[in-house]
Amino acid sequence: MAHTNDEIEELDSLKQAAAERRSKRAHSAPKKRAASTKGAASPPSAETEDEDGDQSSPPASESGELLDKLTGQVETIFGEIGEASRERPVLALVSAFAVGVLVGHIFSKRQG
Repeated sequence: MAHTNDEIEELDSLKQAAAERRSKRAHSAPKKRAASTKGAASPPSAETEDEDGDQSSPPASESGELLDKLTGQVETIFGEIGEASRERPVLALVSAFAVGVLVGHIFSKRQG
């Protein structure tokens, strides 16, 4: 499959923009953590403790970090799927068809 120079340049610019966003997100995470530690003297947060002293929800900074990690992993997975589908378009079509048939089969049994 032939790619034009415009497509390649566009792909390179998208990769660069994605890398910039990741680096901004990585640099903003320490700032958020620092802000949350400064706010430790402020009124109590939404965190609550059970009778046993266990925390019922993770701190906001941990939740944010987990969300950032998950977002990065999802972006990586979708990027790999997209790359694989460009390398083997027939396999991608067959896989999409198979997933569609499987989901249709599951929903048809659920209604019946």
